[in-house]
Amino acid sequence: MFHSSRLSYRKLNNTDFDFFYKLFSDQNVMKYAYLDAFSSKEEAKDAFEKKLVMQEDDNEGIQYIVTLKNDHDIVGIVDYEVLLKNYLGGIYEIGYFIQSDYWGKGYATEMGKALINFLFNNDNVHKIVASCHEENLASESIMKKLGMSQEGVFRLARYKNRRWIDEIRYGLLRQEWSE
Repeated sequence: MFHSSRLSYRKLNNTDFDFFYKLFSDQNVMKYAYLDAFSSKEEAKDAFEKKLVMQEDDNEGIQYIVTLKNDHDIVGIVDYEVLLKNYLGGIYEIGYFIQSDYWGKGYATEMGKALINFLFNNDNVHKIVASCHEENLASESIMKKLGMSQEGVFRLARYKNRRWIDEIRYGLLRQEWSE
């Protein structure tokens, strides 16, 4: 568990299914995500159980439930996935999903910054990356606010809404973060 100025972060657990389903079945939240919104509770339950098993090993990744410090309302989920890890460090990909009621209030940036700081301070991380759908200008703006630099465009790398679209990738090296 860790904190930022307005938010608290705790590891996703087996009591969080209802929120998990609500968030990831919301068409607005999932508009630009890799995966489509869940269409049934059964589909969501399977994905939820796989996430719980996956995060038993910190070397794969973790999803954190993000709540307001004052009243504990759930804002969203911030997560990381370990893409590569060796004795010299790892490359982790981060992501953030926020309930639409909380959009436009700086929470995604705060969540991303808190997770980046937590990972660089508590693990042997060489680099943190994030990516977004080419039309997701809000997410791209957040990555820039996090101090990330654009590393490339993966042409027609995402399939969403029955079409291939570009993916934009950003990255932040440990030495850039520490400066």
